[in-house]
Amino acid sequence: NHYSHSAFEKSMVKNRPHLPFYVNLITANLEALYIDRYETDDKCLIFVGTVAFATMLTDLYKKLFPHLKVSRYCEDDPDENLHGPDIVVSTVISSGTAVDVKNLRVVLQTVSISSAPQNIQNLGRLRKLDDGKDVRFAYLYAENIRKQVQYHHRREDLFAPRCASHRTFKAKMQSTLKLPI
Repeated sequence: NHYSHSAFEKSMVKNRPHLPFYVNLITANLEALYIDRYETDDKCLIFVGTVAFATMLTDLYKKLFPHLKVSRYCEDDPDENLHGPDIVVSTVISSGTAVDVKNLRVVLQTVSISSAPQNIQNLGRLRKLDDGKDVRFAYLYAENIRKQVQYHHRREDLFAPRCASHRTFKAKMQSTLKLPI
């Protein structure tokens, strides 16, 4: 009955053959939701479960997207790591509550969590933008992990009254990027 997304991330990092598939899934969503629609001053926040995974993704995205400023915001990282870059990789604990990021256009939640307040707080990082641009929130879950499916259904119920629209997309596990990890 217990699920730990941090343990899930650690198993992905430890099981190196699966890591590229997982990172590709995150990266494909980043590209579709943010990179392909990027306009000057747009911001993206990616929630992950562990500081180690945040560091790994940050280092990777600095290499993959050298034209964008990418930083990690965890633990004792300075506030400018949250407010200055185009893409911020952070943990739910570090920036899931009580932070506002100007021009935040995309939030990508890779973490499966059951907490209703935490899920609503993560969604709440987005605000209506003055220029009328769409804001997008996406989360990932695995259909073959029962707890992640339960959390997905819970988020559907939580987000329905708070979002203009909600769609579920299915992705196949395939690796197209040659990742330097």
